[in-house]
Amino acid sequence: PLERAADDGAGAVLIKRYARTVDDVFDASNVRSLDALERVCAHIYALCRRPRATTSARGKRAFAMDRLRAVRQDMIVQGLTSTSEYSLSSSCGDDGDDDASMRRQRAIVLVESMIRFALASAREAEVEATSSSTGDDDGDAKQTRYAVMSENALHDEQLGKTFGMVFGMYRDASREEDANRHHGEMFSYWMCLRLSDSRELARDLRTLDACVMSTPHVRFALDVHRAYVDGNFVQFFKLVESERCNYLHACALERHFSRVRIDALRSMNAANNTTPMTFDEIARLLRIDDPTDAKSLCERCSLTVAERGVSFKTSAFITPDLANIDVAYELRTKTCSVVESKLKNCTHGIPSSVIDGDARPKTDADADIIAARRAIDAARRALDASADAISSMTLS
Repeated sequence: PLERAADDGAGAVLIKRYARTVDDVFDASNVRSLDALERVCAHIYALCRRPRATTSARGKRAFAMDRLRAVRQDMIVQGLTSTSEYSLSSSCGDDGDDDASMRRQRAIVLVESMIRFALASAREAEVEATSSSTGDDDGDAKQTRYAVMSENALHDEQLGKTFGMVFGMYRDASREEDANRHHGEMFSYWMCLRLSDSRELARDLRTLDACVMSTPHVRFALDVHRAYVDGNFVQFFKLVESERCNYLHACALERHFSRVRIDALRSMNAANNTTPMTFDEIARLLRIDDPTDAKSLCERCSLTVAERGVSFKTSAFITPDLANIDVAYELRTKTCSVVESKLKNCTHGIPSSVIDGDARPKTDADADIIAARRAIDAARRALDASADAISSMTLS
């Protein structure tokens, strides 16, 4: 099925929607070629960057995520991913490119762009929902919050599947060609999203190649995870503010800001004396733009709040229930300059440099590190093979 979307009154745009398959038979004429899929993704990103007064960030995100899911479906059907059960690439046409390695590389780049877009668009929708909130008694605001949380659960499920898809593609590609230069970047995003799942991260890290583990992106994610687990909120926010952290890292880590701030207040309540601390100082330490939001956070934690500050060790600390949607949105700040500062000279939408992967840390040298380590490993294997050959000749 195709859906007609208005294109600023200058014609119409036809983009294939996602549709579940009900049997194991696919019509090759309905499957788009790799060239077509690349053009569709570029067009979707361009539509979402275009300012539209009548379309919310939530609407754009829902539209894009559904159409990108249809793109991934066509890729699976053509055998372009490691999770494919079907292969129609021969009947769908190969876009004039017979090199399977090059097609696989193009497919990897396509899936990587989807992950970057998903991270950035999720933050746009969250900021819009938080900004539109006017209070707990506002029924429309509550309905919006619940709708956004439901959508987030569905989108996060699809994002997890997309990560699994690209990691599987990396494993397949590594057996035949050099590891993809963005493998470390993608894995670092996955780590930043799953900071609280230490056991799952430890299992995934054991399967990671040493050359990917040593990339600046993964080293940054490991440092952030260490600060998060240790409860070192000072180091955590310093890492987020550093040049090592790009915009997408910040988008993924922002999900954990409320938890880090609550744990920081718990530590302050246990370690500080009863001397009042101003809300401006609390906001500075916890990277909260508005001191009023810092006051609301202290009240939610049942700390003793005065007119100009908070006193520690004078009341029992109560951890807010972030599983409660209303509480989670109340503690989410309407602005976050720590994250927004990562996007410079951007007036609307998600910049193409973010989706294409050009917004990388200045210290990043993933490609050089991977190439060097691959060359070293290849040289070691060649030396081992020569030594084995010499040993066998000597014994004979």
